[in-house]
Amino acid sequence: MYSSPYSNGFDALKLKMFSKCINCNYISHTPNSSYTFKTADFQFQHLYNEYGIRDRNNLKDQILNKKVCLTIGDSFTEGVGTHQDSTWQILLENNFTNLYGDSIIFINAGISGFDPINATELYYKLKNDLNPDYVIMSISLNDVIDVLNRGGKENRIKRSQILVKQQTGYYFYSWSYIFRVICHNVYDYPEMFMNDDEYKAAEEIACKDIENEIYNISESLKSNGGKLIIISFPDLWEFKNLSYSSQNYIKLIERISTNTDIKVIDFIDYINSIDFKNQIIVEELYWQTDAHFTPKGYELWSEIVFSELNQSKTLTEGDNANYTKN
Repeated sequence: MYSSPYSNGFDALKLKMFSKCINCNYISHTPNSSYTFKTADFQFQHLYNEYGIRDRNNLKDQILNKKVCLTIGDSFTEGVGTHQDSTWQILLENNFTNLYGDSIIFINAGISGFDPINATELYYKLKNDLNPDYVIMSISLNDVIDVLNRGGKENRIKRSQILVKQQTGYYFYSWSYIFRVICHNVYDYPEMFMNDDEYKAAEEIACKDIENEIYNISESLKSNGGKLIIISFPDLWEFKNLSYSSQNYIKLIERISTNTDIKVIDFIDYINSIDFKNQIIVEELYWQTDAHFTPKGYELWSEIVFSELNQSKTLTEGDNANYTKN
């Protein structure tokens, strides 16, 4: 199946992946299945367990007598661009195991194509079975664009949280060069048929939608003594400039950071704070064509998260420090 580079490729990917899924709820991948992500840069097989997530099998047995940290988000959380055994969750779990023993398990519930609204839905689907003590949600400006395109919860179609109906012009833009040229001469944001003021207003609404989902998860966790951790990560261009490219997104991170019930790990802030940031070769962290992180990029991801969580004692002290699952 060929997908136009200007079309919603992840929606097309989901159609392909779910085509053999009977009674699929479209919240996760097909349980006990596999899929090979192949791009111009890489080819990696993803193996999905009984919950349809890229993690170990028999997960309910694996979490016994351990503190559970559920990680949710999009393809960067799922680990597109790296091997099954070198996702940032596995690397992060290895770091904690080496220091504190086999007491914390990090579950990879990232789903390619998700945004925070989808991720929140998956959290509620998994929480009764996995009963997480902590949730790590990874967000980026790309999530804001996804929510802007798809709309908030009220605009999602009931059949699927991913496969949303695009406006007609979207498909003309995907396939017609003439239509595309016209759009580029009319709109500041031609792919979205918006001018600058309209886009910024829509972006602000999308940030509010994401903020609401974050607070919903935080309140759900807090009622059981748990805690939400937010990871904010940049794309290649933002990493090179060590600054996010949206003021609305920057304000979103600032607002979340003032909430004492939420731990925020901002990759841009972290990189700006370290002495050896000039030694980081940004081009080695992202695949050239695909733009996902490389294995080296996910390794840096795990190092940043481990450093921040270990220094703050978020997982090793506090209400959940001596928590044991039965």
